[in-house]
Amino acid sequence: MKDCWDAIVVGAGPAGSSLAARLGSAGRSVLLLDSARFPRDKMCGEFLGAGCLPLLDQIGVLDEVQREAHAAHAMRACSPGGFVFTAHYPEGLHGL
Repeated sequence: MKDCWDAIVVGAGPAGSSLAARLGSAGRSVLLLDSARFPRDKMCGEFLGAGCLPLLDQIGVLDEVQREAHAAHAMRACSPGGFVFTAHYPEGLHGL
């Protein structure tokens, strides 16, 4: 294993992984670290809003993510007390 890197990214969630991918695409050597084993039982990027799609395209993973994901045309949040909130995306937009 190398002992010298252009960048060390701590945290392999959506933000850290995206940063590491962009740095790698720019020709930088990157070490990506996380204390957890993946996949993990943590809600972290299970829903990506429509605004994320251009960012996924920039790092070159949009096509693959869209092949594997299901389009989400609405979201629903439920409180422990039973309150349910539902929001629908405008026509033509969706999350993943």
